[in-house]
Amino acid sequence: MRLRTVWLLVCCSVCASALAVQEGDVVTDPMDFVNVSFHKLKLKECATALLCLWLELVQLPRKRMIERIDMVFQQVRSTINVTKERAMLEKDETFTNLNDARVVLRTVHSKLNGAELLNDKLNENKVKLLNELAKEGAVVGQVNNALLAISTAALVVYKYNDQLVSLSNVKRMVMERNNFSLGQQIATNATELIVKTWWNKNTSFLIQNLQTLINESSDICSKHAENMKQQSWISRYTNRTYSDVIRLASSGRSDLVKYMETVGSVDGLDGRHRNVSASLVKLLPTGNVSRIINATARDIVELQEIKTQLQKEK
Repeated sequence: MRLRTVWLLVCCSVCASALAVQEGDVVTDPMDFVNVSFHKLKLKECATALLCLWLELVQLPRKRMIERIDMVFQQVRSTINVTKERAMLEKDETFTNLNDARVVLRTVHSKLNGAELLNDKLNENKVKLLNELAKEGAVVGQVNNALLAISTAALVVYKYNDQLVSLSNVKRMVMERNNFSLGQQIATNATELIVKTWWNKNTSFLIQNLQTLINESSDICSKHAENMKQQSWISRYTNRTYSDVIRLASSGRSDLVKYMETVGSVDGLDGRHRNVSASLVKLLPTGNVSRIINATARDIVELQEIKTQLQKEK
């Protein structure tokens, strides 16, 4: 009986709520998990956990893009199935019975060889692109607007004011908080639950739930700040800085909420569409990623042109 009582006390502690992402075979809902975890935090802990959670959420469109890229490139390469086309040529009696067809046959083989080379280049570019996207500084969509909402709040308790808006810089700010470990553990567990329960649902469901999670997490911490006003003057003075963090985060959350819509743009990418390269450039507008996409775009256009020429030759 005594052991059971001790176990119940442990389960009710804040640390247990942060670390327990699964009970038996039933996975906890991300919304419920954040709700329970955040309500048990003190003001300072909630402010840090909020920033940690939002830093995890702001990286989800990049994760989505990494997963989507392989499918998009596979669709592009399927524009011309070189192996299938060559097999069809071998069986086509038109090219074996007519002398005049030999020129066409050579032309078709030449086009197929060109398509094969382009497919190889596309595969190389896909690997390069995935390597760039794996880097923390990769920009997907309007991520800087979303990061600005987080960094503005983080700067309240950060000792420098000249930081460029980037994921690594904002992370550095938040990591300096004494209660960072607890906040990051809650954020990591919440993200793991999102991937387990929401990630493979339809796009609209995922976006809506992510947006709701941002708003609800902000509202919970704002209630902590509101309750702080009822405390003594000394407590209010001590916690004022963290109340400002929550207030600024709440006032700028609309950019983060809107950024979650990027998931929909990523899911809408289709390598079979002629404008897929333009869509990729729009979502991946900067740095080495942009250069890789531009090179890929030229290869895609050339591959589509070869397909048109092959159809004419046939």
